[in-house]
Amino acid sequence: YRGYDSSGIAFDGDNVNENSNSERTCILVRQKGKVEELEHAVKILSGINWEGEYTVHVGIAHTRWATHGEPNAVNSHPQRSDDLNQFVCVHNGIITNYKDIKQYLTNKGYRFESETDTEVVVKLVKYLYDKHKNENITFQKLIEMACSQLEGAFALLFKSVHYPGELCATRRGSPMVIGVKCADQLGANHIPVMFSKDLRGVFTPPLMIADPITADLAFTPNDRSIEYFFASDARHEQILQTPFH
Repeated sequence: YRGYDSSGIAFDGDNVNENSNSERTCILVRQKGKVEELEHAVKILSGINWEGEYTVHVGIAHTRWATHGEPNAVNSHPQRSDDLNQFVCVHNGIITNYKDIKQYLTNKGYRFESETDTEVVVKLVKYLYDKHKNENITFQKLIEMACSQLEGAFALLFKSVHYPGELCATRRGSPMVIGVKCADQLGANHIPVMFSKDLRGVFTPPLMIADPITADLAFTPNDRSIEYFFASDARHEQILQTPFH
């Protein structure tokens, strides 16, 4: 126990989503209390082939210390976009304009089950996806569009049944570290790590996306099996995306 009140996990399920020929379901489990409580809840899930092998499998998890909403399973992360878990998200930080976005989405017919600012974010992503899905929008572009509407400090990680095998991470104002386990020296060199070298202290306007300032390729030394990527410059929003196979 290290200062959290609840935890949750979202991962690919066995069954194909009945609304799609290629998308798998997303299983979401959230629990109040220590991680051991979540572990037990996952173990007793029915209808899952734990011995099966997956060509693609992605999951995200989170431990939470409540800032918006009381500690309970519904307020735990990952937060979901809808009952089918089409988009799920974990979040550290505070979205300062979440009430305005929540009111906008409520007027559009969206209903909220939690008291969190994070649910507002993931429902905004779903709203934008439904609006632009006929344009073959990429996961990264979708998250960029959503984050351009957010104010505050955040580090976010998204998963979606519409983008199998992909995770999309973004940050503004909050730090982020990503570790990639690799089997060979160049295993991580396809991952763009974007960071700002602009020391002028100019902040990006809330409704604009900053152009990437630099992009460095990461290499894993021979004597290390995990490469870590650090992002802690609060001046610009950063997008990090990679497929997982």
